[in-house]
Amino acid sequence: MHMKKMLSMLIAALLCLALFGACGAKPAGPDPSTSVPAMTTRPDLALHVEAEKDGLVLLVDTGYKYLFAGEPFVLTASIANTTDKDITYGAGSGTPNMHMEIPVCFEPYFIDMDTYGKIMTDDYRFATLKAGETFTQTMNLMPGPAIGDWYPAGEYKGTATFSWITGTPDDPGETKLLELEFSVILI
Repeated sequence: MHMKKMLSMLIAALLCLALFGACGAKPAGPDPSTSVPAMTTRPDLALHVEAEKDGLVLLVDTGYKYLFAGEPFVLTASIANTTDKDITYGAGSGTPNMHMEIPVCFEPYFIDMDTYGKIMTDDYRFATLKAGETFTQTMNLMPGPAIGDWYPAGEYKGTATFSWITGTPDDPGETKLLELEFSVILI
């Protein structure tokens, strides 16, 4: 009786090994025979572009210029005041972390994961960028119109802008604009 029990346990163990071995041999992800071929490695090229106007330097930087469709990525936008004077700039919302100091827009729209679903106030505030100071805004973006709905492979253009006034909030003077165009490529 003991021998039959051992033999049935051995057969059950061999069946489990065969079943799990067959499951583990399958590749993860979509079936390559039915999916569209795509690049499996990305070129090692970071996006780093800048523009200058009146002593202000606007910089946009990402870890990669080439992104996989549906892949979240970090974009930093910085404004450096290289002048010897403080400047005053406005931001469209008093809600923290809404990325209104340096608006970054993609055409078509990319999701800003930091602001997705947040309620933004419609107040307007002024801030000062001191001489020699840099303000950096970090954004977590997703290339798609909605979570789970990604754009196809291709080049997507973006724009970063920074505006400031030559006066004070009480007497704004002239409004100036620094704009920087760039692109990322979905592969």
